[in-house]
Amino acid sequence: MRRIAPLLLTLIAVGASMPASPALAQAPPSDSARLQQFLPLARAAWPGSPCAGRESVHLGGDLVLRAQAPAIAGPGEALNGMAEPGTCDVWLASGLTARTFCTVLVHELGHLAGREHTAAPGEVMNGEGDIDWPACDRATQPSAAEQVEEELRSVLPGPRAGWRVTCGSKRGSERRCVARRGRTVRHYDVTESPTTVTVSRDD
Repeated sequence: MRRIAPLLLTLIAVGASMPASPALAQAPPSDSARLQQFLPLARAAWPGSPCAGRESVHLGGDLVLRAQAPAIAGPGEALNGMAEPGTCDVWLASGLTARTFCTVLVHELGHLAGREHTAAPGEVMNGEGDIDWPACDRATQPSAAEQVEEELRSVLPGPRAGWRVTCGSKRGSERRCVARRGRTVRHYDVTESPTTVTVSRDD
């Protein structure tokens, strides 16, 4: 289970020994883009935070998180993030989904705002990692086109990243899509509803 770290006064020394630039340099480009997208949302969740506008978010902070995990979460546990309110620092793990990145960022900025862990399931400040934030759900909901492509790629033979997928205009609830990889071409009929995407091969 991956957990969220509580407020840590002992991290001041850790933060001083861990330069910020290597932590940011290790972060994949997608995490930098996610931070730009989700930081305003996370700040809006905690108006009046003493760290507002002064947060230092360390992306790809896996080394620091791994070092602190046994003391904070217990042996064999992992951390998705942690915060140091005294210095307004936040560390986030790499490899998080967009939704988890967003909710963990809101959670850690909650610590910077002085919030403690709760035991309520689904509460953004839950200390066991069972966290949710409706604004993150809305911000990370894939578009209809992304849902169609994801579903279509799930039925393609591997390696799936090698396929180029194009889809025609939607007519009613249906559209035609074509997947190409080298000289291989596959045609698909796609049917969309508000809750499902159905793909069937048509060649």
